[in-house]
Amino acid sequence: MIAVVRHQQAAKELVDLGTTDMINSSDEDVSVAVKKITNGTGVDYAIDSIGGEHGTTLATCVKNNGHFFLLGLLSGKQIDWSYVAALPISTKIFHLRHWLDEATYSQKELAFQQLFDLVLSHQLHISSFGRVSSYKSFKTVLQEIETKQVSGKQCLVFD
Repeated sequence: MIAVVRHQQAAKELVDLGTTDMINSSDEDVSVAVKKITNGTGVDYAIDSIGGEHGTTLATCVKNNGHFFLLGLLSGKQIDWSYVAALPISTKIFHLRHWLDEATYSQKELAFQQLFDLVLSHQLHISSFGRVSSYKSFKTVLQEIETKQVSGKQCLVFD
């Protein structure tokens, strides 16, 4: 398994999860590195959650008849779909906001229960948050985020 990171601190956890090869996109060209690792053939599957130029580049690393999955747009930018559509690969898209708009209450409830079960059985690990606060303080947390007094993920819990 090849993982692409932008920051080296993510590498250790990914190695612990089974990554065999690591590419730091801040230090090296992802396409060149993937071709080197795969002896020029490319990968069977690629999963992107960033989008934009990074996602487009990752799609080019998939070998012919391989599969590219887009699971969101953390960059806020679409990949170059006209370019990716011309590649001889299979593409699939999943955007949580679209699924949330279309899923029934029962589907959402089942999905969250499955996630909770995976966490409780230690099959899924959720990264720690920058800070955990009571939902009662959400206005304060929002003000701190807007004024950049805090950064990172903020988790609100129900007491």
